[in-house]
Amino acid sequence: MRFAESLGVSVKEVEDLIDVLMGRITNFIAEEDIDERHFQNSRDLLANIDSKDSMYVAVAMEFDTMLWTVDKKLSHGLLREDVHITIDTATMRALIRQE
Repeated sequence: MRFAESLGVSVKEVEDLIDVLMGRITNFIAEEDIDERHFQNSRDLLANIDSKDSMYVAVAMEFDTMLWTVDKKLSHGLLREDVHITIDTATMRALIRQE
């Protein structure tokens, strides 16, 4: 994983950090606050992409917002399904510079 290499840490350390962050994010927004249709939609969309991202996609759908991600598999998979809810870092930087 290039990200781990760039930080000078192991892939396991990055995965552990991601698990901690995911736990904090999912504790910030209660699942019961998200409409079940968004969970079902995200599970259906991600069945052949990456089901572990369904919570994030459901949150983006619930709040009608973009999902900032560097996960190309997720972004490209959603685009193939004609779902335009992801934004990458380069695009985010460009938007920030415009303001």
